[in-house]
Amino acid sequence: MEKKIIEKVKKQLLSSDKQHVLDALKVIEKDGNPFVIEVLADALVRQDDENIKEDIRQFFMRIKNNNVVKNILEIIENNRFLPEKKFFISLCWQLPLQFDGFYDVFLKIFY
Repeated sequence: MEKKIIEKVKKQLLSSDKQHVLDALKVIEKDGNPFVIEVLADALVRQDDENIKEDIRQFFMRIKNNNVVKNILEIIENNRFLPEKKFFISLCWQLPLQFDGFYDVFLKIFY
């Protein structure tokens, strides 16, 4: 995904216009890569509209690409995303992704 497109998607994700957010999610679903996961997480914690936040959460719930596992774990470990930490931890059990091999991250979280 080009830097110019990523910047446009970032702006759309932070919009208060639900259609702009939905358009950005469509672009990410079609052309996204693991690097936009942090952009999505940032939009989730910065978005004020609870309905839009739920749309972003639902997008995360549809992820099926194992290439984002490390990105999700980095989000969990980053305090910037603390308001949504529980959600991201729950994703690890709800998504059909391979988180085994990262037990050390979970041990740090829970102990």
